[in-house]
Amino acid sequence: SKKTIRLFTLCGETSPEMISWALKANAKLTHGAFAVLKFNDEEQLVIINNILKEDATPALIKRGVKEMAFYGDWLEEKLSDRDIL
Repeated sequence: SKKTIRLFTLCGETSPEMISWALKANAKLTHGAFAVLKFNDEEQLVIINNILKEDATPALIKRGVKEMAFYGDWLEEKLSDRDIL
């Protein structure tokens, strides 16, 4: 199997409406996707980007991290206000 580099940022706790929103929002992301991961024994909404190790370049990783940080910060702010839609 091929090795991957996993980049992710935590966005907040999951809920059915957040999962529905995240699936729709995935269509707009170019690097990474929203997903649900178990983190510290709790399900968390994350933005994740899995890059094949053989394809990983500094430019690709930088672009992926920048996009995840932008959307992760935006979503975290929306979740704290509970005004996601």
